[in-house]
Amino acid sequence: MRHIDILRKMRREADEAYRRVEEREREERRKTREAARRFRDIVKAEKLYGEWELEYAELSVEDFLKMYRVKPLFKDLWHMAEHCTDVRGCYRMLAYLKLEGREDDLKLVREALKMDADVEVLVTLLYQGKREEIARLLRR
Repeated sequence: MRHIDILRKMRREADEAYRRVEEREREERRKTREAARRFRDIVKAEKLYGEWELEYAELSVEDFLKMYRVKPLFKDLWHMAEHCTDVRGCYRMLAYLKLEGREDDLKLVREALKMDADVEVLVTLLYQGKREEIARLLRR
């Protein structure tokens, strides 16, 4: 009787091992399919970008964001970034300052907006950490 119990246990362990192998293979096939799908999506997006490049150039940034249903995370920063020529780049730097907790720098940008200073240069200098040049710029 003991021999039969050992054989049954070995059989259960073997079945469990086969099941785990099959599950792992299924997961690998799923990941392969997902990677292939993503690659096709990337190729399709690049192809469409090449075809639609002129249309994208004619759209404003807000139109582009609306088209893809993307909303800026920090609306107050977005309104500050609208005073720059490169709105997306400026917004990205302002968001970096906000996420780093540099509220004093953001207050400085708000003051520069009130004084009608060059916001884009100011944000770039703040992002790079060049405070002496900012002081010279704001004295003018």
